[in-house]
Formats: sequence, C-alpha cells, structure tokens
Amino acid sequence: MSSCNFPPLRRAAKALSHEEILDILRAAPFCTLACLSPVGYPYAVPLNFVLVEPDAIYFHCATEGHKVAALRRDARVSLAVIGYEQVAPERFTTSYASVIVFGKAVLVEDPEERRRALMALVGKYSADFYEKGRAYVEGYRKPLGVWRVDVVHCTGKRSGTE
Repeated sequence: MSSCNFPPLRRAAKALSHEEILDILRAAPFCTLACLSPVGYPYAVPLNFVLVEPDAIYFHCATEGHKVAALRRDARVSLAVIGYEQVAPERFTTSYASVIVFGKAVLVEDPEERRRALMALVGKYSADFYEKGRAYVEGYRKPLGVWRVDVVHCTGKRSGTE
C-alpha cells in the first residue's frame, strides 16, 4: 500500500495499527463503497465484501446499474468500514473504530480468480454451509460481476475508547 499524497490523520494518536486495520477488514460485516456517479455526484452504497489479501478486497454485484456505470467511468473508490460503534448518550459521543480504504476497482475477468473471490465470500458469510456454497457458486449461471479493489492506501482510527 502506498500513500500517493494522501493527507495524514489529523489526530495521529487515534490511529489504528496496520494489524488492527486488517482485523477490522477481516471481521466487519459490510462496508460502504463510495465512487463518483456518472451524473457527477458522489455515490455510496453498502456492500458485503471480503479481504482476501492485505491489498485486495472483493465484492460482487449485478453486471449493470448505477454502481457499475460509475466504476466503469472512474475506477477510483473509497470504502468506509466500521469495526464497532457504541453510542454513549450520557457523554454526548460515540466510541468507534473505523477504516477508510482508497483504491481502484477492477472487474475480475479471470474465471479462477472469480471463483476464489466468491468462495472467500462464502467462507466469510456462510462458513457453516461452505460445501453447499461451493455447489451454488459452481452452478451459478446468471450474470454476476465480481470486482476487486486494489488497495492504494488505508487509514484506521478509533475514538471514544480512551
């Protein structure tokens, strides 16, 4: 992962370690993908995702639609991932840990990489049904887009846990 002139965290003391960032990316149930819509507005959408390598995040979606049009127009994306949050109303604050990923979205064309990505999603979300998931993935014939986010930079922050 490289920095590419990304600004540093304003409050560096709240930064998560690289391992804490990876732990959140492995465990979080969803992320919010942000991209630039073809109509010029930011577009953010929640997704299931899986971290396969420290610099490769996968998700799947339809082969057409607003998100796909945006990704084809401009591959630069950001993912917001919440590791945990707890509102503390009596303190007028929220405790949280979050990760922001910056990267480039790439449509996965290689059949073996697609299969590995889909099986990684099965492993994350349906681990108790892995063999049934394998059969489902291998038998799936409808159009399905599998995308990889090549991570360029990421940051993690915690707040309210002091």
